[in-house]
Amino acid sequence: MHSPCRFLLIAASLSANSLIVTAAIAAPEPISSIVNDSGARMKVRGQVTVSSTVLVGKALDVSKPYGSHLQPILDKIKANPTQRTKISQIVESYRTKIQPLRDEYKQKRQEFLSSMTSGSAAETIMTRQVELSHLSSEISSRYTLMRLEIRRQLTPQQILQFEEYARDHGWNRRQ
Repeated sequence: MHSPCRFLLIAASLSANSLIVTAAIAAPEPISSIVNDSGARMKVRGQVTVSSTVLVGKALDVSKPYGSHLQPILDKIKANPTQRTKISQIVESYRTKIQPLRDEYKQKRQEFLSSMTSGSAAETIMTRQVELSHLSSEISSRYTLMRLEIRRQLTPQQILQFEEYARDHGWNRRQ
């Protein structure tokens, strides 16, 4: 039976929207290579596998309550009363689909950070990182569906204003 790898945290920085980690994984025996979901490649140096990159992840921002952007968006696009009602109904209809995922994400993110700082096995840390990645993807997909549904209520000019708001708040990454 193999001994678990140990994760050695060298440096970490966490903000509302990013996680930057420099780390090493101590292995009981040489490992040829590990690549995580973020694409960070690990290289073997004797008995210690050292990250060859700084792991940078854009964390999902769940610091504001669900729906907190609704009023500013309605103001930005100068929505008429009918649009305000329809868009508010759309946002509310997605609450039951998105809020439980946001709550789970907050819990899993805390578990991930705790495992990083407590010296947990590398496998545990990587498993939690994958869980976070999957949850983030699911939440993003639901928000995208909601945004597409909202766009159907808008004029072409309002769509441009809506997308500008999204870019200004980091929802769209410029390529």
